[in-house]
Amino acid sequence: MYFKNISINFKSLLQYRVNTLFFVLNNILVTLFDFLSLEIVLGAFNSLGGYEKYNFYITFGIVMICFSLVECFARGIDHFPKFIKTGELDKFLSRPRSILKQTLSYEQDFTKLGRAAVGVVVLVSGLANSSIEWTVLKGFCLAFTIISGIVIVFSLFLVSAGISVFTVGESEVLNILTNGGRDLLQYPIDLYGDNIFRKFFTYIIPFACFNFFPLHYIIGMNDSIWGGFLTPIYGMIIIIPAYLFFRFALKRYKSAGS
Repeated sequence: MYFKNISINFKSLLQYRVNTLFFVLNNILVTLFDFLSLEIVLGAFNSLGGYEKYNFYITFGIVMICFSLVECFARGIDHFPKFIKTGELDKFLSRPRSILKQTLSYEQDFTKLGRAAVGVVVLVSGLANSSIEWTVLKGFCLAFTIISGIVIVFSLFLVSAGISVFTVGESEVLNILTNGGRDLLQYPIDLYGDNIFRKFFTYIIPFACFNFFPLHYIIGMNDSIWGGFLTPIYGMIIIIPAYLFFRFALKRYKSAGS
């Protein structure tokens, strides 16, 4: 059902090609301006916190790819507060299909692929210009890191959807973590200091598991294979409590629609 809806939504998007093109270009320009702000900061330094300039390109690229793919293919989760307010969720509950599957199938925002495309270009540029001694394991680690990032970001969207059941609206706290997290992760998280802030984004909201530890292994600042591979696995574990919380919230849902 999900892949069939992807096909339908993509075909409907092509019916308004000029409008779609403008939205894609808008996403590309917004991401380029984000990158320009990073470039301005880095332009004053040859290195920062022990990182080369192009190492920051890697973190920027990975973050943009992860967030953009989730925003594209899991856009329905972002509309969950609207489903509650309009009563659309009541319709979902009356159908013999998983709520999560129906939510994911509701909409895909393919214009976000423009942001992902910029992320890929910046990531490739960072990898090509950084002083990395490539091995097969580092290649696998990079791919695994991106997968881990997608799972972690998707988990936060699930938590946000679950909270909206109780607040009957968008949670600004979760917006700070999702939208603010995208800006936060453009820099390796250890630059913010070894404090409770860093611990929170390592053990509670495990952004560091695809922003910091795997990066250290890939660029050679830490030769520990375990740090490169186990931390993304630890980060992906967040999907379990996130999904359980989402199910918990659904069981306590009371119709809020008209």
